[in-house]
Amino acid sequence: MEVVTYNGSIDEFILSLDESTQSKVFRDLDLLKQFGHALRLPHSKHIEKNLFELRTRGAIEVRML
Repeated sequence: MEVVTYNGSIDEFILSLDESTQSKVFRDLDLLKQFGHALRLPHSKHIEKNLFELRTRGAIEVRML
């Protein structure tokens, strides 16, 4: 699975996070690439048809749709 961002604001947001949180977000994005829509909690949550939330847990919690 390919992960695509539709504008640079997501990339800017990730790069604005502290180094530890960035590492966790990149790890979760790698898991998403590997498992696609089969990725489930705690890394991904099904919101509604064809919509999932990528969840990064830690001192700072990050959620992306």
